[in-house]
Amino acid sequence: MPSTLSIDTFETDFINIKNNPFTNKVTILSSKIIENATISIVDITGKLVHNSKQTISNETQIALEIASGIYILFIEAKDNYIFKTKIVKQ
Repeated sequence: MPSTLSIDTFETDFINIKNNPFTNKVTILSSKIIENATISIVDITGKLVHNSKQTISNETQIALEIASGIYILFIEAKDNYIFKTKIVKQ
């Protein structure tokens, strides 16, 4: 019998970013298919520079025409899964 605060399974992040820093497109690597994921990118001032809703598969590319700098990438999926990481545009 599990104790009160235990969990039977623990899921680690299954998303990674390929080629970070990037030049013209961000490549999202995922070991799972994530349907209807909301992908948001904000700059360091908090300004939203990209927002889309799409399915993320093994290797998903997002073309970005943004200035060089540091950004935060958010991926939100159903079941309250949120992935957040820093990305750098060269």
